[in-house]
Amino acid sequence: MNEDAYRIEDTGADGDGADKAAGTLLRLARLRADMELKEVCTGICVPSYLSKIERGKVQPDSGLLGQLFERLGIRYETDPVFLKECKRRTEEYFFRQRYGLDTSESYRNLKTDADRLSYSPLAVDWLLIVGFEEDGGSELLEKLHENLTRRQRAYFYILKSADETDPVEQVKDCSRASALLNDTFGMRCLLDAWFAAGDYNAIHYLENRFVAAALDEGNTFALGYYYHINASAYACVDMDEMMVSYYRKSEYLLMNTGWRDAFLASACYNMGSVYVVLEEYEKALSYFDQIPVDAKKADRDVFLLWHKKAWAYLGLGDREQAMKYIDLIGRMERDWMDEADRLMYDEIRMRAEMVSFLESDYLDVLEHLTDVLKKKQTFSFLYSYRKIMRAAYVARRQYRKALETELFISRIKHKESLV
Repeated sequence: MNEDAYRIEDTGADGDGADKAAGTLLRLARLRADMELKEVCTGICVPSYLSKIERGKVQPDSGLLGQLFERLGIRYETDPVFLKECKRRTEEYFFRQRYGLDTSESYRNLKTDADRLSYSPLAVDWLLIVGFEEDGGSELLEKLHENLTRRQRAYFYILKSADETDPVEQVKDCSRASALLNDTFGMRCLLDAWFAAGDYNAIHYLENRFVAAALDEGNTFALGYYYHINASAYACVDMDEMMVSYYRKSEYLLMNTGWRDAFLASACYNMGSVYVVLEEYEKALSYFDQIPVDAKKADRDVFLLWHKKAWAYLGLGDREQAMKYIDLIGRMERDWMDEADRLMYDEIRMRAEMVSFLESDYLDVLEHLTDVLKKKQTFSFLYSYRKIMRAAYVARRQYRKALETELFISRIKHKESLV
C-alpha cells in the first residue's frame, strides 16, 4: 500500500497559516512542566513574544527556538526520515479508527517511539492517540485548543465527551466533532451520544446522510454500525418489527466480516430484551440462548444477560430456572456494579421470592431503582419497568402515581421534554 493510502484530509489550523508545530510543542512542554511563560523565557525573550510563538503568530529563528527548548529540557525532533515514517503510522492509526479496524498494532508500533514523538511536530497527534487508547488527555488538549488543527479539535471534542457524565454535554461535544470531521467516524460518535441521551428520533433522522457518507467512504463497518444502532434505538422503545429489520440489515451486511460475532451478540441481547418487555418470553429466550457466555468473565454483560434470562423465566412461571440465574448473579464478584445494577438485582430477587407489591420494602427498591434510572437517563431500562411500576401502584391503590409514571415513560417513548 502506498504512503498516501492512509491520508486523512485536514483543513489545517486556524490563524495566519504560520507553522505552529514548534510553538505548539513549546506550549505543550511548558504545560507539562507546569511552568509560567516568564520562567521559560527569562534571558531569552519577553513573555509576550513567547506567547506569540506558542500561538503560531510569529516564526522565530532556530537559535532562539533552541534556547527555549533547552530551557524546557527537551530536544525537538526534526529527523525527516523518522518524521515521514511516523506521519504515515499516525495516519494509518486514524484510518483504521475510521474504518472500525483494530488499532492496537498501530498503537504499539507508535509507542516504541513515544519519547521522540512527544517532542516532535506530531506531538499533538500522539497525545490524541494515547487519549483514545488509554483514556484521558482532554484537559491538557483543552489548554492547547487554539493550536489544534480542525481535525485535531474534532478528536479533542470526542475525547472530552468521553470524560463527560452529562448526556447533554456529550451530545454537544460530539455535535461539534461531527461538524468538524464531516465523516462517518464523527457521526458514529454523535450517534452514540444521542443513544446515551435517549434521543432516538435523531438517530433515525440521520439515516440518509450517514448511509450516503458510508457509501462514499466505502466503509462497510460504518454502514453496519448505523443499522445496528438504529435497530437498538427501535429496541429501546419496543418497536420490534423495525428493530428486527435493521438488525437483519446489519447482520447480512457484516456476515462475512470479522465484526459479525460482536454485533450479533449485542443484537441478540437487545432483541431478547424487547421480547421480555413484550412478554413474549420464549422468543426472548431463543435469542438469549444464542449468546456465548464465559461465566468466569462475570462482567456487566454477563450480569445483564442473566438478569434478563431470570426475568423471562419468571414470566414463564418457571421460578426454579429464574432462581438459578439469580443465584449465579449473587455469587458474582460485584465490585464493578453501580447503584442501578445492585437495585436491579435486589428487585429481580424479591420478585422471584414472590414478595408482594404491598410490601413496603419491595416498593422502596422499585421506586429507588426508577429514580436512579431517571437520573442516569437510562431510558431503555426505565421503559422496561413501566408495567411493574404501574402494577405495584395499582395494587396499593396509588392510582395517581400509576398514571404519572405511565405518562412520564410515554413522553420518553415519544421523545417529549423530560420534567
